[in-house]
Amino acid sequence: MPYEIICIGGPCGAGKDTLVEEITKVKPQLIRVPRYTNRPIKPGEKDKINHIYLSEKEFAKLKRKGEINLVDNFYKYQYGVNIQSIDDLLRKNKRLIGIFGVCSLKLKEIFPKKTILIYVTADPEQLLERMRHRNDSEKEIWTRFEISQERLEKEIGQFDYVVHNNTSVETAVKKILKIIA
Repeated sequence: MPYEIICIGGPCGAGKDTLVEEITKVKPQLIRVPRYTNRPIKPGEKDKINHIYLSEKEFAKLKRKGEINLVDNFYKYQYGVNIQSIDDLLRKNKRLIGIFGVCSLKLKEIFPKKTILIYVTADPEQLLERMRHRNDSEKEIWTRFEISQERLEKEIGQFDYVVHNNTSVETAVKKILKIIA
């Protein structure tokens, strides 16, 4: 039986959003689950697709109410998911895909037989180059890159698969589709 929760993780600039977008074009039955975040929306991102963008106050309020119950802190922002909404979708026999960050590891603990963790990465030079296309300052790029590299060392061994997104999006998508078939 195929996994019901497909968690895509990896460092900044690995191409996670692009890959998930392409995978859902090929497999439209997969439901993309966005994370909540209190970071500002970036050019090219879509609210309720890439993330559910909230103010810091709104994020804190939903966290207090238990509507955001798995939280990951990255750089100066928070990211979170609602376990109940994921469970509700699973009860409706839906297959899910999302970029859950460190929350992926918690989802695997909560839904161990239903969850697969796929870590997407690329060579450091490519990660930096992709990050430079986001209109962030060089200082912010290097800070996020260094944090990503530190987390990479800690996280990568906890994922079920590692996919290198160095050559083309199509190649990485094919690798992931083969894993999740």
